[in-house]
Amino acid sequence: MKKLILQLSLLTLFLVLTPNAKAADYRYSQFCLRGLRDQFSLDTHYPEYADNCADGTDFRGNINDPDLFQLAGHTYVKWESPTAINWEQQPLIKYFFGLIIVLGVNPLFAQYLFAIGIAVLIYYCAKHIFHLSPFIALVPLALFALDPLFHEQLRFTYLDLGLTFFVQLYLYLFWLWTQGKKRIVSAGIVLGLAALAKSFSIGIVLGAVSLSYLFFVNKKLIKNYLLSLWQPIAIYLLGYTMFFVYHGPADFVTLHIDILKFYKSYVPEYPKGEIFRLIFTGQWRIWWDDKGLIPSPSWSLAWPLALLASFATIFQKKLRQNSFVLLHLTWIVIYLLFSSLRLVFPRYLLPILSSLYFLTALIFARAGNLLSIPHLLQLKYDRANRSNRKGE
Repeated sequence: MKKLILQLSLLTLFLVLTPNAKAADYRYSQFCLRGLRDQFSLDTHYPEYADNCADGTDFRGNINDPDLFQLAGHTYVKWESPTAINWEQQPLIKYFFGLIIVLGVNPLFAQYLFAIGIAVLIYYCAKHIFHLSPFIALVPLALFALDPLFHEQLRFTYLDLGLTFFVQLYLYLFWLWTQGKKRIVSAGIVLGLAALAKSFSIGIVLGAVSLSYLFFVNKKLIKNYLLSLWQPIAIYLLGYTMFFVYHGPADFVTLHIDILKFYKSYVPEYPKGEIFRLIFTGQWRIWWDDKGLIPSPSWSLAWPLALLASFATIFQKKLRQNSFVLLHLTWIVIYLLFSSLRLVFPRYLLPILSSLYFLTALIFARAGNLLSIPHLLQLKYDRANRSNRKGE
C-alpha cells in the first residue's frame, strides 16, 4: 500500500512539475520573442498568451513542436483559452494530448488510437466498398503501415495523424451521404472536427473538394450541402468554447486574421510547388539558414509511385466511373495544389498518403497486375461472393 501511495505521489508530482518545466522552455522560445508579439499585437489581443510568455525575450533555444503541442493541450484542459499557447494552430488534437496527460498516460496513446482508426477505415473501405478479398484489402493498409512517415507519427505527438483520421472519416461519411446511405449531419460534424484538428484551412479545402466532387457527380446535391454547412461551423465554434469565455466574437475574427497574417509573413519568399519536389526526389527545401535542400529521412520511393498509380485510375474505366475513387482523387489533387502554394514540411503529405495507397492497391487489383497468388485469391473470392448472391 505504501508503494502504491508513493507511486501515485510521484505520478502527481510528475504531472504537476513537467508542464512547468516545459512552460519555462516555452517562455524563452521563438514563439515568445518580443518582435513576434509586437508584430501581431499579441500581448494586447491575447493577454493569456502574454502571461505564458512572461517577461522572457531572449531566444535560448526552440521548444520542439511535439513538446509544444503537449504543453498546449495540458494548458487547455485546465480551462485556459486555446490562445494561451500555440494560438496559430487549432486546438482539437492538443486537447486529446492534454486529456491523456491528465489521466497519467503517455500522450502517444492518442497517436495509437488515431492510427487504429485510420487502419480500420482503409481496410473496411477496401473490403466492403470494393469487395476485395481480405488478403488484397490488406495491401493499402500494409503500404501505409510500412511508410516511414507513419512511423514518425507514432514516435512523436504531431497533429498530422489525428488530422488524417478526421479527413479520411469525413471523406467516407460524405460519400455515404451522396449515396443516400447516411444523413449529412454525421459528415458535417466530422468536417468541423477536421477543421479543428490542425488548421481551419483544411476544413475549407475539404469543403472545396466536396463541392468540386458534387459538381461533376451530382449537381442536385450542391444546394443541400451548402445549407448543411452551418453544422461544421457550429462544431468549429464549439471547439473554441474556452476562447469565448475570455474573448468576444470580434476577437474570434481577429484571431483568424492574425493566423493568416502569421503564416503569410512567416516565410513569404518560400518557392511554390515544393511539395512535388519532396514527393519525387525526397529533397526538402528548408526555410531557415541558407534555405537550401536537404534529404527528408521519411521519404519513400512509394510516394512518387503511389502518386503516379493513383492518377492511373483515370485510364481505368471501371475505376474512373467509381464515385468513391473520384472523391479520393479529387481530394489528392486539390490538397496537392493547396500545399504547393505554402511552406512544406514532409509530414504535411500524411493526410493524402492513405488515399494514395488506397488507390494504388485498387489500380493493381483491377488491372490484374498483382502477383499470381493474390490475384487468384481475389478471383476465388469474387466467385464465392457471386455464388452467395445467387443463393440469396
